[in-house]
Amino acid sequence: TSRTSFPASPRAPLPEPEPQVWITNSRAAPIARVDFLWNRPGVVGEADGAVKYASGDPAILLAEKRRQERLESLGFIVVRWDLHDVTTQASQTSRRIQAALDRAWRARSAGIPLIGVCIPTAPVSPIITHPNEQDSPA
Repeated sequence: TSRTSFPASPRAPLPEPEPQVWITNSRAAPIARVDFLWNRPGVVGEADGAVKYASGDPAILLAEKRRQERLESLGFIVVRWDLHDVTTQASQTSRRIQAALDRAWRARSAGIPLIGVCIPTAPVSPIITHPNEQDSPA
């Protein structure tokens, strides 16, 4: 997934996410590689492509549902969008992402930890989420 699949709206700018991040559980078992991650608040962004679901195979949809449930069980909030959302509804999609970021910051402020560990796969600065990290937005 490239940066072009990320919704950008000049009226509702979002913080820059980390692309292509592996999330593991506390025992370092891989859970998923996500398209985008706002690490500190714990929001996962998923750019859904039509090709993945084109076969109509219900097993693919079920596997994706279970993957999202595993991420949510670690404390992450998952937001999804598709090409239509990015190209024709970028402002609305940005607002949905911002709402998820706001919910996640409230959860972190309330002491609800992220249990997963985030490992960037792109050559970016490493970001690690610790279960007791209580940072707030800048």
